[in-house]
Amino acid sequence: MNPFLTVFLRRWRGCLLVLLLCGSGPGLAAAELRFLAWDEGTAAKELDLLSAGQRTPVAGLHPLQRSKPLSLPPAEPGGQRSFRLLARETVLPEGELNWETIPHLVVDVPAGLRQPLVILLPSSRNPIGLRSIVIEDATDDFPWGQFRIVNTVERDLILATREQRLTLPGNWKPVNFSLGDGGNRSVVIAIEEDDGGITIVYSTIWLDDPRSRRLVFIAPSENARLGAVMLKVVPEFRRD
Repeated sequence: MNPFLTVFLRRWRGCLLVLLLCGSGPGLAAAELRFLAWDEGTAAKELDLLSAGQRTPVAGLHPLQRSKPLSLPPAEPGGQRSFRLLARETVLPEGELNWETIPHLVVDVPAGLRQPLVILLPSSRNPIGLRSIVIEDATDDFPWGQFRIVNTVERDLILATREQRLTLPGNWKPVNFSLGDGGNRSVVIAIEEDDGGITIVYSTIWLDDPRSRRLVFIAPSENARLGAVMLKVVPEFRRD
């Protein structure tokens, strides 16, 4: 074989090995799991994740930013994943565990989610005071430059600008939205009444930013004087 061709192939194989080990960019990011606290009270909880016998602290809980990433628990035969959350102060007994006597929350991650975001909300029905909602957070599903809107209200809402109109299904189904032109837009959230009329319940101005993505929750207002709904916005910014 030509000696120059031999050197080229060796170097090419070396470069390929580096790409396989390190990945080639955001599209090949390692599968990971992150958490988002719904409020300050939830963020103040000290929690551990228990999966496959390994106990790992959940670090960086915050209501306005995602936690530090953790590795995804192993998948079950059907592709779904599940793990338990415990208060850090919980001491597990030796031997076989009886989970009916141990305060915890089981979190189920649906099959197919590659980078799940686990939203932790307060709940009086759970022994550690929490419940969870899990949504996809991978950047190819929720790209940079977009808004992802999650309507937590029990009825459908409408999001509208001068050029666009979207239906926002109730009960936590995410909808992506993009301004897409580098400018800003007046945005309204509205209810479509039974008679076909429209009632605006929130208005704001959003700026297009291709280097960020914003997760927006629409929730019932905690102060009726300020309107029927409130918005909780969780931004994330590109680092590259």
